[in-house]
Amino acid sequence: MIKSIFTNSFIVSALTILQFFVMFLSQVMLARIIEPEVFGVFAIITVISMFFHTASNLNSDRYIIREQADIEKKMDVTFTMELLWSLTIFIIAIFILPFVLLCIDRQDILVYCQVYVIACLFNPFSKLKSLMEKDASFVKSSVPMVFSSIISSIIAIVMANHDAGLWALVVWRSLSYIIEGIIIYAISEYKPRLKFDIDIIKKSQRFSYPLTIGLIVSFVYGNVDYIIIDRLIDVNSVGFYWLAYQTSHYFLAIRGSINRVVYPALSRIERSNDKEILFDNVNFITCFVYIIPVIVTFFLGDEFIVYVYGQEWSESVILFKIFMLVVLFKAVASSAGPLLHINGNTRNDLEVALINLILLPIAIYIMVKYYGVVGAAVGVGVISTFSGFYVYQRYVKAITGKGYFRYFGKLIFICSVVFFWDFLFHSESVLIGCIYTIVAVTCTVLLYFKRLKYLLSGVKRGV
Repeated sequence: MIKSIFTNSFIVSALTILQFFVMFLSQVMLARIIEPEVFGVFAIITVISMFFHTASNLNSDRYIIREQADIEKKMDVTFTMELLWSLTIFIIAIFILPFVLLCIDRQDILVYCQVYVIACLFNPFSKLKSLMEKDASFVKSSVPMVFSSIISSIIAIVMANHDAGLWALVVWRSLSYIIEGIIIYAISEYKPRLKFDIDIIKKSQRFSYPLTIGLIVSFVYGNVDYIIIDRLIDVNSVGFYWLAYQTSHYFLAIRGSINRVVYPALSRIERSNDKEILFDNVNFITCFVYIIPVIVTFFLGDEFIVYVYGQEWSESVILFKIFMLVVLFKAVASSAGPLLHINGNTRNDLEVALINLILLPIAIYIMVKYYGVVGAAVGVGVISTFSGFYVYQRYVKAITGKGYFRYFGKLIFICSVVFFWDFLFHSESVLIGCIYTIVAVTCTVLLYFKRLKYLLSGVKRGV
């Protein structure tokens, strides 16, 4: 099973990294053409438009992967439900956007937002990926996102070079969702039909509604920082904040690749003990995969941002370092998702989302008020870490018998050492930064060596 997880995760991760490279390269090229202030405006457009995109997602794909019988019929019913729901959300968005933008004094971005929300109509077609992933056809399910990223990026860069800055950014993001949905539907062997079944609707939503509400709530608290920074500081700061956040959070796509493989794998395991062993191994793999980029970022992050994006983006450096730490702890904490969902527990998503909805806006407002844009990033990190602690102590410990610090102890130790190392001995020299990085990575590998050796031996044995 470990070997299968490694193989499939490697395939999906390779395709995800390719998509990451395409999106990252296009972001770099766009950042060198378009001013930070325009990126700040685009961040506001994205926050408002993607709220409706998130609300249009009923998460029926998770239900389909979990089920074992009458899959095609259930696919028909959930597809019909997703299609009608996304159309409803789109119509609502078109009519209420003028009033929403009036409330925040942003009527100038109305047309951009209305065009952006068209993408939500293609959400249902992307759900066909669940059938491919259920059959372990991970290449087939992942290739569309790569092609959609390439096409949308090329179009956006051409538009940016013709002085269509803000429109280029809107097309860059929204068109990728549209193209991916079209490609997935085109290559899917099964074409769903419109069908209603009250029992299936009830069962699917009983499973999925906590995920749906949780995602909506998560989106609200996860993007309120942009609005607060825009209101308390300025749109230019939003641009720096957005770039740091986006660049760091591209790495979360790797976490998504791992979880996409783990969830179907867990659904095929019957013994609880085997599920727990797999969870422990995946948790460790995620730790190791993410700690290396964090180490590199702390010692070479300054050079990375300035060299890649240009000197005008240097204010994003400290934000980028903070967000890489946030990504590390988010990625590892998210390993709990497949384990809890396969045990039928989706309510924890909603619980955590509601806790964050209360705590995060308050924390960000206070931190921005007193510490500026850097305070916002720190606030996000503190509350995200608390959320992970809550999930592991309350839910994961009940299943595995191990709490937060059993999974995160070494990670916290390594991050603390790296942070104080960089703080006390920070050097502007690239050579010194590289030496620091090599030493820190070597020490990390030695710290994890015993566990790495055990996992690799399991892969060789075909376990």
